[in-house]
Order: sequence, then structure tokens, then C-alpha cells
Amino acid sequence: MAKYAVMVKSMWYVECKDCTQDDILTYQWTMYYKDFNGDWQLISDLTEFSDSSYGREGIGEASSTFLTNSAPYGGHCEADPSIGNASTTAFKIMCFDWKDETENPMKYEFLIVEKSDEDDGEMTATEINFPVGDPNNNDTLYLRVKIYDVYGDYNVSDFTVIVRIEEKLEILLNWMNNRQY
Repeated sequence: MAKYAVMVKSMWYVECKDCTQDDILTYQWTMYYKDFNGDWQLISDLTEFSDSSYGREGIGEASSTFLTNSAPYGGHCEADPSIGNASTTAFKIMCFDWKDETENPMKYEFLIVEKSDEDDGEMTATEINFPVGDPNNNDTLYLRVKIYDVYGDYNVSDFTVIVRIEEKLEILLNWMNNRQY
């Protein structure tokens, strides 16, 4: 049986082969999932999870059983060192204990997060030099790793590092800012 990624949108098309223009047709979608005990549970508000378009109404019944994928789970990511200098410290990003229901390798995407939004771009190296962190928050830089499986489903690990301006550079910048012309 095919497995579907939960992060990917699906589209379902229904065609009534013996309907006429005078027929009054209606439809209703319901979806169930299998819980940890193996019992089927109704998803009560399917509109949260769907983007259906409306056309003609009709009565009919169809069903399809398929498996959905589970995103990677159970792990965490961190940086070593957790405190360093901008542009000179090579931070090593490491992820531990991530599990997936397949034996396939996972893909990791590294992002810098600004005020809960992801910054543009991704980093593919595991040793990275970062810019200075937020000076209003102890030079904290917010990082996110997205851990993808082969189906494209992912989980995230958020963590922080302290990235300071190098002391010698800070002294030079202070001197330049205080200099009188």
C-alpha cells in the first residue's frame, strides 16, 4: 500500500458518471485516523485540514484507505561551542537521536531564525560561522534545524547560541566611533 507524506497537499477529484444536470447533488468529506491503540478516530473539523472547492452537490459514497507517514521524531540538535565570536568561531551543528519509521537517511536543513520567522536561505555545512547575535538579548542567535525524511515530512529542533563580536574588533569599532575629526 502506498504511503503519503502528511506535509504534502493531496487533491481528490470525484466524478458522477450517471448524473444529469437536473440532479441535486451534495457531498461531505470525512476523514479518520488510526490512534496508538489501533482504533479509528474521526477528525471532527476537516475544514482545518482541507481546501475544498464547491461545485455541484450529490449523494454518493467512496472510500480510500492509505497509510500516512510520520515525520522524524525523538531527537534534538545543538551547537558546539554554544558561545563564540562572529565570523571567527566555527560552530559545529550536531543532531542526536532522531528516529524515523524507514531505514533511509534523513536530510538536515539549518536556518537562522529572526523573531520567530525563518531567515532566507539554508545552510548545508555542519561547521558554520555565524553573524553577531541579537545585541538586545545577550548576543543570542536563534537557530532551527529541519529534519526531513525521504517523503519530505519534517520535524524541527530550535536552539540558541551566543555569538559575540570579537573583542579586538569591538575595541577598534568603539575607537572609530569615539574619534573626533
